[in-house]
Amino acid sequence: MRALTILILVITTVISILNMIIILVTNYKFRERMSSGGKKVLFFADISAAVSVLSVMIVIIVLILEIFGNDDTGILFFAIGMNVTTADCAIILRFRGFQNEILSSALMRNQQILNERNKIMINISHEIRTPMNTIIAMKEVLLNDNSLPDAYKEKLDSISEASTSLLHVINNLIDFTKIEAQHLDIIETNYVLKELLQTIVDRSRTPITEKNIDYKVTVDSGIPSVLHGDDVRIIQVITNLLDNAYKFTNTGVIAIDVSYKRLSEDKINLIFTVQDTGMGIPERERPLVFGSSTVNTSRDDHRQKGAGLGLLISKSIVDIMGGTISFETESGVGTNFHVTIPQMVVDANPIGTFNAGGNKTGRFMFKASGARALIVDDNIVNLFVAKELLENYEIEVQTASSGQECLDILNSNVFDIIFMDYVMPGMDGHETLKKIRETGLEHLKKVPVVALTAQTMSGAEKIYKDEGFDGYLAKPLNVDSLEEVLLTLLPGRYIVKKAIVQMPEIDPEIEKQSWYQRLSQILEGVNVKQGLSLCGNDYFSYVNLLRVIFNDGMNQINKLKFACDQNNLDDYRITVHAMKSVTASAGDEKLSNICRIHEENAKNGNIEYIRNNVHELIELYRELLSKIDTALQRENSISGKTLPKSRVDTGNDAIANMLKELKAALEYFDVDEAEKILDQFDSVVLTPEQEAAITKAREYLMLFNYEEARKALDAGFTMN
Repeated sequence: MRALTILILVITTVISILNMIIILVTNYKFRERMSSGGKKVLFFADISAAVSVLSVMIVIIVLILEIFGNDDTGILFFAIGMNVTTADCAIILRFRGFQNEILSSALMRNQQILNERNKIMINISHEIRTPMNTIIAMKEVLLNDNSLPDAYKEKLDSISEASTSLLHVINNLIDFTKIEAQHLDIIETNYVLKELLQTIVDRSRTPITEKNIDYKVTVDSGIPSVLHGDDVRIIQVITNLLDNAYKFTNTGVIAIDVSYKRLSEDKINLIFTVQDTGMGIPERERPLVFGSSTVNTSRDDHRQKGAGLGLLISKSIVDIMGGTISFETESGVGTNFHVTIPQMVVDANPIGTFNAGGNKTGRFMFKASGARALIVDDNIVNLFVAKELLENYEIEVQTASSGQECLDILNSNVFDIIFMDYVMPGMDGHETLKKIRETGLEHLKKVPVVALTAQTMSGAEKIYKDEGFDGYLAKPLNVDSLEEVLLTLLPGRYIVKKAIVQMPEIDPEIEKQSWYQRLSQILEGVNVKQGLSLCGNDYFSYVNLLRVIFNDGMNQINKLKFACDQNNLDDYRITVHAMKSVTASAGDEKLSNICRIHEENAKNGNIEYIRNNVHELIELYRELLSKIDTALQRENSISGKTLPKSRVDTGNDAIANMLKELKAALEYFDVDEAEKILDQFDSVVLTPEQEAAITKAREYLMLFNYEEARKALDAGFTMN
């Protein structure tokens, strides 16, 4: 009997040890998965593990006692009972483990779906932003057109309803996706508080005042003048609150109050209060104001535009910046939102009286109104830069993207000066110049032709003059050299000196500007000051240049890859030559130098070097485009000044006449006339298909792609 008892105890001990091992291993291996079942599951797992260990200890003690002659049947049965309990715990625990494996698998699938959805949203948003950048660029070009009367510039302060609303939705979608993925970017820089406030006021004043609502801004004059933080995100939060106030306020007043509370010598709380006398927030909806479910509330049913994500995004931004956002509201009376954001103090001098005014002034030494110039270049970025600079002198500009297109334009147009890219595919600059002089037309024998080249070499001016050019300009262009050429080669009757000269040197205080610091930080490795100097030290021109580079970026990469794959060193050299000047125009000196090395190797026939290094060049160019994309997103977020202008139903005949004039302007490569006609379409009622066609035509015109612009119009307008 004693031997049988010992045998049973040994078997029980082995089973208990195995059960204990199973429970402990399961508890360790599936711990993370079981956590998805809640605290109860984890508690049960821990109790089961403790019981299994205790059971093994008891069985071993009983076995030892039995071996040494202490025969206690009660202890034996207790040990067996504990072992059975442990076995039951093991079975239940394993069952729960399987349940949680299934739950974990489902959660993983849901996360994968969410990640894929976020990727799709980001990709779609990116595809939409590209043409949107072009539309916004066209607006800014018009706003900075010195020949445009001030009365028209004031009207251009608002962009079209479609583009503004779409940009707002895109930015919200991108930010919402980043919030879900916990990747919302906060980029802190030094910024001038007056500039931040001016941007907020400029963006919101027009829509509020046009709705006949009083707009009041109160700023504590003692707030430190220069702070350190993410000014773009602060602007986004406050304008979201102002947009919200605007949507739900029909009479009365919308007011901003800006104050501060000092936390330490070098830190303050910046406090914004946005007040409105609107409809207020119903009591049942107040708990949902900062939640994603606000998009489905009845309050949102009254929204005139927007995706309903503004308040949720604002709350997330403020939380990330370590601040607070709250509100108080009364139905039918109005709502007050309070935002408190900690900021570091850079300059403790007080801001003083805040004045929301400010005017732009001219920058260039002379004007040449009436002069006509033709720019010939196969790269749209170079065309854009040259056109922007020349138009600052009130010169009428046309563009051509090839030597043959240049000759076609010259058949029916007369110009006072021609700027000719030297390195172009097909017919290069020198060949095109020879054909111009050989046409037999008297004015083409005398018209000055200036070579544009990214090749800088000793004695370059003599080399190009020996080939028949009247001068040359190195790319990227700079204002001083351009002005010297214009003063030398344009007929004197066009030149009118300005009474006040503000340039040419860049403002030494520019580095203190918040937009400059913002761009410099995002465009890491890019000499923003150099890029600005090549754009006449004009912020808007530089941002527009970045838009053009971004929009054409993938086209340049594809051309480079195709030329390399085809072992076509001539095309590779021409493409990388253009990229060299493009990157220099942006201010990326390092990448421009790498492009120069590739150009030299392509010229020398070193295909091995090209193959070994083309992928690195493409990746560096992609990195630049990615930085530009980020910069444009942030600049776009503070560039809107929105309310749509009313449209007139003119009827099909009037639209048909406008369309005919637009196609004629495109046929003769007349960019200025085409832009004016496109602007006229903004004031007439169009179908959605026609609206889309006009948007596409604007985009292609910005890229100087006249043929695609015509095709877009043909596709969108079915009338003859």
